[in-house]
Amino acid sequence: MENSGNNINLKVYEPDTNNVRWRDLDLNRRCNCQSGDSSDDTCDNAFSNVAVSSLTSLSDYDKTIERVSLKDCDDENCTTEDDDDVELCFLYDGSSPRDKFFKLVGGEDLFVIFNLNKTGFLEE
Repeated sequence: MENSGNNINLKVYEPDTNNVRWRDLDLNRRCNCQSGDSSDDTCDNAFSNVAVSSLTSLSDYDKTIERVSLKDCDDENCTTEDDDDVELCFLYDGSSPRDKFFKLVGGEDLFVIFNLNKTGFLEE
């Protein structure tokens, strides 16, 4: 999910068929589905053999949510937030390697913090 002006663009990516790295649950749980370089080079591109930024989104799933912005949060209270892209990672078993918090903001009355928990469910 990425901010684009006053909208959010939603994109879906998946590794190519030659990539089996994303199927290694232990690696992805340890590395949090790392996309790109990491301080632990064994975690570099743990989600895919390449960073998500070099993959092409599955355009049939591209969507735009208008007049809403996105904040990446550090915890359930969104104590620290920024406008970075929010990458949600789902492993092939449907789970997620970490709790991921983000906030949607829109207009005067929309302010919701979500958590993608490790079971793969999104909670408000």
